[in-house]
Amino acid sequence: MGSIPCDCHVHVFDPERYPYAASRKFTPDTANAQQLTRYLDQTGLQRTVLVQPSVYGTDNRCLLDAVEQLNGRAKGVAVISKDSSKEDLDALMAAGVVGARLNMVVNRSFDTDEAAVLIEELDALLPESWHIQLHVSLGVLAGVARTIGRSNRLFVLDHLGLPSVEEGTKAPLWQKMLEMIRTGQLCVKLSGPYLSSKLTSPYSDLRPYVDSLAHANAEAILWGSNWPHNHITSSLAVLEIQANGAIGALTQLVKLEGEPGPHRKEQPFPKPHFNPFDPSGQFVVVPDKGLDKTFVFRFEDGQLRPGEFPAASGREASGPRHIAFHPKQPWAYIANELDSSVMACRFDASSGELRPFQIISGLADTFVDNSRSSEIEVDRSGRSLYVSNRGEDTIGVFRIDQSDGRLTLIQSQPSAGKTPRFFALSKDGRWLYVLNEESDSIVVFAVDTDSGKLRSTECKYQCGSPVCMVFSA
Repeated sequence: MGSIPCDCHVHVFDPERYPYAASRKFTPDTANAQQLTRYLDQTGLQRTVLVQPSVYGTDNRCLLDAVEQLNGRAKGVAVISKDSSKEDLDALMAAGVVGARLNMVVNRSFDTDEAAVLIEELDALLPESWHIQLHVSLGVLAGVARTIGRSNRLFVLDHLGLPSVEEGTKAPLWQKMLEMIRTGQLCVKLSGPYLSSKLTSPYSDLRPYVDSLAHANAEAILWGSNWPHNHITSSLAVLEIQANGAIGALTQLVKLEGEPGPHRKEQPFPKPHFNPFDPSGQFVVVPDKGLDKTFVFRFEDGQLRPGEFPAASGREASGPRHIAFHPKQPWAYIANELDSSVMACRFDASSGELRPFQIISGLADTFVDNSRSSEIEVDRSGRSLYVSNRGEDTIGVFRIDQSDGRLTLIQSQPSAGKTPRFFALSKDGRWLYVLNEESDSIVVFAVDTDSGKLRSTECKYQCGSPVCMVFSA
């Protein structure tokens, strides 16, 4: 795409118009062509390359629609079925597709023999002008080097090949990749640095890798933001609310800093997930999944200021996500996403200090598979707490001891769907609405206002990938 400023790696997600594949490994939020256009305009980027994400499989309709909407500013890299006909490929090329992607990372496949076969199939199938984009490990890349060498086609490697920074640039697999880019047949994308780095932005531990790439063949380096997966600013924004209720100008941007947790995939950098006010309105409390901390800011004169006690630390790899305050007592409860636990804290409304006093699992002790917590809420009476569990696919119901705020799990209610990312209690506390993201449903449960336990009502509404619900005042 020449010397025009270009982002060579972005994705689009539009599940309302183009449903995700049932076999997907994750469910991303909407990031459609209109949002991508705003991103390009705001950053001054004139052109981009849209890469087919794994959640759509070989259904390239969303990508093609976005390429069309971008009106000459984009090309596409599709995922191709081995059954595609010449007519299918000609149609894709006419629509702006210039390459095909092979993604083995999404399934954590390190089978070099399988990779070689897939590359040979693509090489024989694709138009001569297309490149093949590889989302593979450095080990797989080294294993298919001869297969690539027998092709006349250009290959592009995603995300620096996901190097292990502990091994350094002298590692044999990194050196093999450098040998391949010196031939001019392989290009490497500087994208997704947080997938490999052990540090936060600007990811200085990757500098030797970038330098070695530039020394080997600077012309083989491409840059991509990995939008919309580039939530790497790790910041908290304050915006004005105008007299008519409209959102006004940005007045403050606070960057959250700290040592990332040990989870390589989910904690590469700070990830603020929620920013509610405390009941008094004096403090803004921010659970940060990436840093295993919950930050507390005092809010004065429209500005955020670090509190006297700026953060409460959780267990490593716990991943704080959401927080709920007790309506009557000085207690707060944090849902830890990564270990599906709840951390109970005493909250000092004068200083903003959060003091943990209990950590309890949100899962039944008979559940032994993987699960992640998401939403958390205390009922208006202050006697019950609820937390959603994605994996176990339940709503955990806790009794709150009114003398000390400690929790006891009393029910693990199946959510009647897959991946309950969110739920909401009705204003009167009699109903709880569960949003099952991956089964596209909202399910209604009756709440026993004495015990807090849930009961199925058999009432279900279909809704595409629901992720949030609020009630008007």
